[in-house]
Amino acid sequence: TEMAKNLKVPEMKVPKEKIPTFNPMDLSQLIDIDFPPIDWLVDDFIARGDFILCSGQPKIGKSLVWFQLMLHLSRGINFAQLRIARPQRVYYVDAEMSAQVMQQRLKLYDDQPHIGNKNFLYENCLSSPVRFLLTTEEQQDELVAKCLDEKIDILVLDNLFSLAKIDDWNKPAEYLDKLNPLIKKLREKKITTVLIDHVNKNGEAFGSQAKLVAIDTLMILERDEDEVFTLKIELERALHKCDSPRFFISDENVVSEAKWDSEATPTHLRTWLDNNFHTEYPINNRSKKSALDVLYKKYEEKFGVENAETLMSKNSYYTNHAKNW
Repeated sequence: TEMAKNLKVPEMKVPKEKIPTFNPMDLSQLIDIDFPPIDWLVDDFIARGDFILCSGQPKIGKSLVWFQLMLHLSRGINFAQLRIARPQRVYYVDAEMSAQVMQQRLKLYDDQPHIGNKNFLYENCLSSPVRFLLTTEEQQDELVAKCLDEKIDILVLDNLFSLAKIDDWNKPAEYLDKLNPLIKKLREKKITTVLIDHVNKNGEAFGSQAKLVAIDTLMILERDEDEVFTLKIELERALHKCDSPRFFISDENVVSEAKWDSEATPTHLRTWLDNNFHTEYPINNRSKKSALDVLYKKYEEKFGVENAETLMSKNSYYTNHAKNW
């Protein structure tokens, strides 16, 4: 009996069926595949499962823009010209700003910031006792598990320099070896991810071009002398149809679309004023200048400012604000 107990029976190994490496289809098969429709988190701009790299100059406003965009997304509110159909669950991992700065921004955005923010989870790495590194397998798995546990739709990692330990950013092999496993895990779980990064002196994504291999979309954040932001789409593999959005953010954190300048004819201005303010003109006074004079006056009345024409000529914020209005 003792011998029988100690007798080791060899395990029966069932040979695994080898999956062929190559399995082509002809074009008639491809054309008949019924792919599911794209699940847009932001219509024609950010899709479920996308991996987005957003680069920009230091201090240009990357954290401000993405925090604001995610705040709108978590509440299902349109962001400038970007249409957001429904609220999404957001996880913002911040290794750039202090929690106090983010708190101030949140208070500026809403006079009741404790209401309606259950969909926005915020993690501040600067105040955490644990250093989070994207490049360790253990913490990659922990991050993905947390996203699944919290039913996260979109993850923002701010920023790559602070969250990854890479010795040489110009070595493709090191970057691919350390970060591609995380990208693969997030993509498999359909967790949309935004990785915030810096640009080099040429205004391109910093470091090795290997980082562009695995991403779906590359955006460059720009800001011009009139304080207008542009999320310039440099590279995309997804079926996006949205133009690069242009917008500005006021000191009160109000986001507005920045429209391209256009030549307005007297008829256009007169029609716009008539439709919005029921303005009536004397028959002999329908010039473009008279329409603009009325427009300045209406702007002064609506926003409580004086000398709107002079103000706009000296302050780009008011110029952009008036154009969008």
